Amino acid sequence: MNDLLFWTVLISLCCTFYMICSTKQKRDFQILQTPMHSLTDSMLHEKYPILVHDRVGSLPSMLKGVFRFQYLFQKELVGTEGSIKVGTRFLLMRNRGEGDAHLQLGLKERSMIPMIADSQNVLILPAGWYFQLEAPELWELIALNDLSHMLFFAN
Repeated sequence: MNDLLFWTVLISLCCTFYMICSTKQKRDFQILQTPMHSLTDSMLHEKYPILVHDRVGSLPSMLKGVFRFQYLFQKELVGTEGSIKVGTRFLLMRNRGEGDAHLQLGLKERSMIPMIADSQNVLILPAGWYFQLEAPELWELIALNDLSHMLFFAN
């Protein structure tokens, strides 16, 4: 009986530690930039926004790459005006317009900075980041979750 209790406590502590580490928010602000062929899973673990500065035809085609197995739960979203906090593991945002699209990003709702995304570029936002779109109709949005975020943190 003591062995069962020991393993239960150990597994619970490991799961708790994993959840704390995987949801811990960054305190500094930077945006990683990369071409599509250099996007790796390790970049996603940095918890910074990633700008894929290649022309991406559609987000579903992009999901067949680095996001294929780990982020199983997908949901298409419609962009709205106002400040929005990313409540899923990642939010993929593609500028589907012909020109530049303007948005604001930040760790806090009150301290967002302006940004411009070129046509057909993709921005990957991790959980907890805030964004505001100036022209929501120009954006294609897909929210991604893994199992732990889907069960405990997704909204």
